Amino acid sequence: MRHILKYKLLDSTMNEAKRLLEDTSKLNELSSGKLILIQGLEQSLGRGQYGKAWASPPGAGFYLSFLSSKAIPSYEEASIKATELVIDLLTKFFETRNILLEDKFTLKPINDIYYRGQKLAGILVETFKHQEQLFNIIGIGLNLYSSNYRLKESLLDAPKASPIALDEIVSREELMKYEEELLFEIYDSFRDLYFS
Repeated sequence: MRHILKYKLLDSTMNEAKRLLEDTSKLNELSSGKLILIQGLEQSLGRGQYGKAWASPPGAGFYLSFLSSKAIPSYEEASIKATELVIDLLTKFFETRNILLEDKFTLKPINDIYYRGQKLAGILVETFKHQEQLFNIIGIGLNLYSSNYRLKESLLDAPKASPIALDEIVSREELMKYEEELLFEIYDSFRDLYFS
């Protein structure tokens, strides 16, 4: 069973993950080792590594955070492992649906996914203590639809970020057709890797 909480608007899925710990019923689920995925359809304060802004307009991407009490590796190892997982998942996802990619997704250490030199996704890992218990949050920002907003003008540091979205790699129609399946596969892959 997937535990996915979807919100129309959040400041940040990472912040919402921390707020959920104040909810006793959710805390009980987490304490029993369950994985909760928080999805914001839009974020007003999306962030990446070192507090950098992550543009998160509505309908343009996956803005996700996994929350669990299960132990994960060190920050650097967990970041690389999670990023490699998403690269592998995306590659296999399109291959199994006979959608040909012209190039490969690549890892820019330690937590960014690039395609042809442009940034497609970023991973953020945080570990913190709540009521003497350690919790982990793994955040994912994945650009889906560039046509929903002007990606390259969305961030002040856009020339450095040089973003790209999946609908610039595969057709928008195919992406829309498989979007929900992609979300579920992301959930299942992280559950299998870290939390099963």
